[in-house]
Amino acid sequence: MKKNKNLKSILSLILLTVFQFNFYSNLTPELLGYLSSRKNDLPDYYYCRMKGKLGDNLFITMEISKSDSLLSGYYYYDKLGKPISLVGKIKKDGYFILDEYNFEGKSTGQFSGILQTDAPTTGKWKNAKGDKSFPFLLNINVENAAAVELKFFDKRNCERIELIKNNPEHEPSYFDTSCSVHTLVMPLITLKNKSAEKTINESILNSFLGKKNGKRISIEEQLSDVYTDDGNYYMERSEFFSVTGNDKNVLSLSLNSSEYYEGAAHGMYGIHMLTFDLSTGKLLKLKDLFLPNTEKALNQLGEKLFYEKNGKEDWFFSPGEFKLCENFGIRSDGIFFIYNPYEIGPYSAGAPEVFIPFNKLMPYLNPNGIVPRLIAKP
Repeated sequence: MKKNKNLKSILSLILLTVFQFNFYSNLTPELLGYLSSRKNDLPDYYYCRMKGKLGDNLFITMEISKSDSLLSGYYYYDKLGKPISLVGKIKKDGYFILDEYNFEGKSTGQFSGILQTDAPTTGKWKNAKGDKSFPFLLNINVENAAAVELKFFDKRNCERIELIKNNPEHEPSYFDTSCSVHTLVMPLITLKNKSAEKTINESILNSFLGKKNGKRISIEEQLSDVYTDDGNYYMERSEFFSVTGNDKNVLSLSLNSSEYYEGAAHGMYGIHMLTFDLSTGKLLKLKDLFLPNTEKALNQLGEKLFYEKNGKEDWFFSPGEFKLCENFGIRSDGIFFIYNPYEIGPYSAGAPEVFIPFNKLMPYLNPNGIVPRLIAKP
């Protein structure tokens, strides 16, 4: 095992050397995958936080999540702390391509390389024009952050399909030929502080598991709603957690839930944010971030930025009535607030957001809260 790990490290360094000499374009993805590892142990759902170098002297932090063959996340230059979105795909051999986009949604560059769990992630970055490129090397890093393992569960009910097979005179609909399914992707948090770790993992379970007779039900019971007491009607339901921020002892998680039941006009979805202080395990509220008696000024600021991004028409509030919600996440450059369908607007408006950068929040921040340590330069 140790020999294999040493071999993978050596191969990663070889790849980095190849990238440094700009031979990347002469290598196929298949060869890169072979050189990195014939077997890749990446699970279908995976998250990692990495730090390292881009070129000779640019230090970066990258967080990416894998869902089957899809990758998403962001990276930022450590000196600037402003996240740049990443979206791309990964092959089974670990070879990936990630396109980067700025705040306006404009493509600004691309990462390509090999993602590994037990050796450095290496590759090449190039700008949007393709006339500038640098090698990169990143290592897993959870200093002042959480280690996050994504766990996948699902349960399916295909009894209706079997019933239709035994009734040849019935003309099947789409719902007759599909299994009801309930899927769950949830995070398991690991910290050096075991008390905080336990508190956070309990809060995560409480955020999506229902209750029965006053007690929290199990994951198995939650998924078993695909078996109904009033007939085998078709349903799809999912809860999918993703990491939206994990730095300087602050962790923000997004619980994305969706459901559709046969006969409904449309499905329903929601986004529920959980933001934790990793040093204590506390689930943070707005009162933990801001000074007292600043609510009115913050709401006015939020309304101005909300209108700038989302327009002024068709909302369920009048000018001067906007309120920042407790459904927020914290990233390296500011705080974002998410409003779920029907909360402040019609279903067609989706889940509108408002983002407030730290530089606009400075007069309102609690100096003894967690945000000042996020703003402080390393």
